[in-house]
Amino acid sequence: MLSISKMTVTSIVFKLFALLIFPTSSLANEQCYDMSGLISAMDYPVGTTFNVQGTQFKIMSLRDKTGTPLSTTQQGARVFQSNIAGGIAPEVQLRDVKFRIIPDMPVKQVSIRASQHPGVNDNLLLANIGINGDRLQLIYGLGGANELVLGNNQKGQILIDTDLVTAPPNSSGWITGNINLDALDGSISGFTIGARLLRIDDICLTSESY
Repeated sequence: MLSISKMTVTSIVFKLFALLIFPTSSLANEQCYDMSGLISAMDYPVGTTFNVQGTQFKIMSLRDKTGTPLSTTQQGARVFQSNIAGGIAPEVQLRDVKFRIIPDMPVKQVSIRASQHPGVNDNLLLANIGINGDRLQLIYGLGGANELVLGNNQKGQILIDTDLVTAPPNSSGWITGNINLDALDGSISGFTIGARLLRIDDICLTSESY
């Protein structure tokens, strides 16, 4: 009887995720990652790490308002055959986790389709965002990062622009739009984004040399 260890199965899943996030772009200096090849209902736990054409992705625990990593039974990423974030199905849901993304080269701009659910009585609004090692725990959601500047003098100062708005009534309360990161000086060498309940799609990185 064939026996496959848990570690082997996990490794296969990680590689599958990396293969199925398709890099797409219509511009020479832009690299976009959509979720078009992902398998619906596939789950990815905290610690999943994968590489797509040199860009590194990692699923990490969300941090609470004190900076302590969360640990919940629902924690992880899951693929949904939906387009709540505004892209084309499928998309990825982050539950009590965040994505850490390190581009294969420093970039000037990042755009992400995103949709955050506030939960019942706003109990799921906690969100995290970080750029170039500077990070925030946002107790009122990702919209609270709008027009803030993160980063450092060595790597670059980055302006955050969020246009998240409450979607139509049939969207069940999701707050949807785009999250844009723009380098005021320097560049973006790495960033994180996550929330208690977040859908994301179409992560686009713009550099001077893509």
